[in-house]
Amino acid sequence: MDQQQWMNLVLFFAILLGAYFVFRYFKFSDYSNIYKEGLENNQTSSAGTNGIAGNGSTYLTQLKQTTILLKDKFNLNNADYRKNTEDIIIEMDKLLGYITLEAILTTNKDKPQSTIEKLSQLAQARLALNNALKFLDKE
Repeated sequence: MDQQQWMNLVLFFAILLGAYFVFRYFKFSDYSNIYKEGLENNQTSSAGTNGIAGNGSTYLTQLKQTTILLKDKFNLNNADYRKNTEDIIIEMDKLLGYITLEAILTTNKDKPQSTIEKLSQLAQARLALNNALKFLDKE
């Protein structure tokens, strides 16, 4: 291995180590404790005589509490907030459309696979936006 390869390997492991500490410090999200508690409760109940589903009602209650916290966070009952959220989703869809066009028009003829992968990711993002808008319409 030459010096550049060693540096790349060291950099790779440094990034992995940094990511580990970041995820450990932030504990993945604000709601990680709620999810973790629900999973821990389910695991605890699986040792009991009722099996894994024996603690389903407790887990359902915790899941509903998490949903209520998120619903309150977005305050979609307020018409202005709902409209702003819809506008953001629509504008993000436009942005993804332009990024898609740019990716197509700047395709590297020697390496078209990278553009195809990027287009796939953009298509998934646009699908997520469409699902978010559908969900918003139902709420």
